[in-house]
Amino acid sequence: MKSGPDQAWNNFVLNSEPSAYAKGSRKWAAATANRFMGGANNGGLNSFLTSTWDVDAYDVLAALSAIGADVAAQELDRVLQGLGRLLPASSQDERWDILERYWTEDLDQFDILSDEADAELMEVLTAHVAGDEDFYLGLTVRQPSGQAG
Repeated sequence: MKSGPDQAWNNFVLNSEPSAYAKGSRKWAAATANRFMGGANNGGLNSFLTSTWDVDAYDVLAALSAIGADVAAQELDRVLQGLGRLLPASSQDERWDILERYWTEDLDQFDILSDEADAELMEVLTAHVAGDEDFYLGLTVRQPSGQAG
């Protein structure tokens, strides 16, 4: 098995789920921010918000702020303010309906994270993983049976 910063980062990105940590903890915030970064960069903020229907969008905002990803937090907040609706954890259909109804063409210009927000996320998450490298080196995939993989 590889060791070192690259393996710790890979373990963090691939195996660190927000649900594995106490809500509000540093590791929860980092895992939540990682999920946000991956989703927002994969399909935009609308796509991220649609696909994370089981998460309160303001928890994501709190996580971004907690880890120091202030630019990303501001960009997400701008979209949430533009929607003018809370986005609590909900059913997939409820989340879809809210975004279909309240996402406007004006919000389209804010759908993609800025380069500054993306760079800042990478910086703060890299620093987080480096600070807990031993923990992330030991992180393994959980199999559906609950057994470590």
